[in-house]
Amino acid sequence: MKDTAIIAEEAAQLLDNQLLKEAFVSIEENIIDQMKTAPIIGGDKANEFRDKLILTLQMVQSVQDQLIGYVTSGYLANNKPEEI
Repeated sequence: MKDTAIIAEEAAQLLDNQLLKEAFVSIEENIIDQMKTAPIIGGDKANEFRDKLILTLQMVQSVQDQLIGYVTSGYLANNKPEEI
C-alpha cells in the first residue's frame, strides 16, 4: 500500500488537474440538465430514471469527496497537531 503522503500528493494533483475539473463539471451539468427535463409523471420507469440520475450525481460527488479526503488525511498525517 502506498504511503499516505504519496496518496495525498496524487489526489491533490488530480484535484488540480484542469481537464479533470472540467470533466466533473460537465458530467454534473449533463446530469442536472437531464433531471430538469425528466418526466415528472410517468410511473415506475420515470421514478427509476430520476433515481438513477440522482445516484449518478451522488457518485460523482463521492469521487470528489474521496479525493479531498485523501488530501486531508495526508495533510493531517504529515503535520503535528500544533501546526494544523
